Amino acid sequence: MNPTEPKTRQNRRKTKAGMTLIEVMIGGIVMVLVFISTFAVMQRGFEMIDISRNTGLAGQILQSEIEDIRLKNWANLPADGTTNITLPSAFTSVASKFTATRTVTSINSDMKKVTVQVTWTAYTGRTHTRRYETYYTKGGLNDYYVSNRS
Repeated sequence: MNPTEPKTRQNRRKTKAGMTLIEVMIGGIVMVLVFISTFAVMQRGFEMIDISRNTGLAGQILQSEIEDIRLKNWANLPADGTTNITLPSAFTSVASKFTATRTVTSINSDMKKVTVQVTWTAYTGRTHTRRYETYYTKGGLNDYYVSNRS
């Protein structure tokens, strides 16, 4: 073809060549990698949301049990040992997901250590546990502060 010769319709088609098979395959591979990474990020995000929601609920269950124990007087404290906790009615919608236990240990005749633990299994199958510990004295904090002032 002569460079001075005007371009015809056939000549123009030849200069506008399409993409090769390798270019299409590389583009497809890039798109697949983008989709796979997007799904992986979304799955990790859903897992983090599940963990954070359940950690918040576990904290509420723990705080509820600790406050319930703090309202008891010394004579009504649970006996030493570990017992399963029946969750309060406010948690009935999630009660099947969580298992709560309370362990009371006597430190001396006037002090007990109370440990409340909540365990649950996330949708990924991983088990999570949160625990609160507190000490309960026979005289309470008020007696401690009043009797130990100088």
